Amino acid sequence: MECYGNYALVLKKEWGARIGVSPICYVHPNSVGMTYDYIKSHLLYRQLREIPSSPDNEIATLAMNYLMMSSLIDSGDYDYETLDDFNKADPAALDKMELWESEFKRYFAELKKHNLNVYFTKFMFSFALRLNELHHELESRDSFLRAYEGEFVCPASGKKSNKISYDEKEWRAIKYIDTTDLAKVPHLRDEARSNRYLPESFNLKFSDDDVVAIIVGNSLEKNEVLDLIKGGGSLLSSGWQSDTIYLKNGFKE
Repeated sequence: MECYGNYALVLKKEWGARIGVSPICYVHPNSVGMTYDYIKSHLLYRQLREIPSSPDNEIATLAMNYLMMSSLIDSGDYDYETLDDFNKADPAALDKMELWESEFKRYFAELKKHNLNVYFTKFMFSFALRLNELHHELESRDSFLRAYEGEFVCPASGKKSNKISYDEKEWRAIKYIDTTDLAKVPHLRDEARSNRYLPESFNLKFSDDDVVAIIVGNSLEKNEVLDLIKGGGSLLSSGWQSDTIYLKNGFKE
């Protein structure tokens, strides 16, 4: 525990499985989901999704951004690590982007002359919606991937070292904001990005029966935690027993 501190909350695996906490998948750099090209594509799509838009136009905006970027990639005019690199590129690259947008607008105007724009928009929106769902699923799955080994920075000391990440046997919980959440709180996504965390309503919940042990650094802290629980200042009931609170080296699975 030298890199992660003296404190831990030990919960049952059944609790994790019930609420979506899952063991992650460790893969080598040349495995599916860890290749350079895939990570680059994944990052680009994530950045396109993060371009601000109103909830009513989110799918339409994403479809247009993805369509324009796909055209640039296919024409060989996009070869950058990130969108920031592209935006800082020479004017010729940005001019090419504007050219693609102009051509699309002319095409759409021609469709409109023949009253075909409604059908085109309907088909494109449906396609973009399915594409967004697919990429969201890939994003969710990739959140449970981790490199088998790599550079590790100890949170406590800041020391860097090469580490076999697989040895940690990590379990992970990922929370995503979906359209239902946005319907309730339209500015939720922007607030979460600004605050760097989600509201308390997204926190993991547990009860007395889910907790195996609480680990603290010393006897004084053990008493402080017990007083906090008895005072009703935690998710645990005030009758929580002190024999389930352990010092950092006293708990064994």
